[in-house]
Amino acid sequence: MKSTKKVGYSILLDEKLYKRLSRESKRLGVSKSLIIHSALSMLFDTGNNLEVRLDS
Repeated sequence: MKSTKKVGYSILLDEKLYKRLSRESKRLGVSKSLIIHSALSMLFDTGNNLEVRLDS
């Protein structure tokens, strides 16, 4: 059985990238968290074993 661990981290985005993320979020009708979750899942090939929350 796989072991899981909770880790904390921050994602820092410059203003230009944050605005692009916001625009794409609105265009797609999904949350910024979902976009980041999807990108990280693809990057690390984690499937659904990743939880991302954005601090407002």
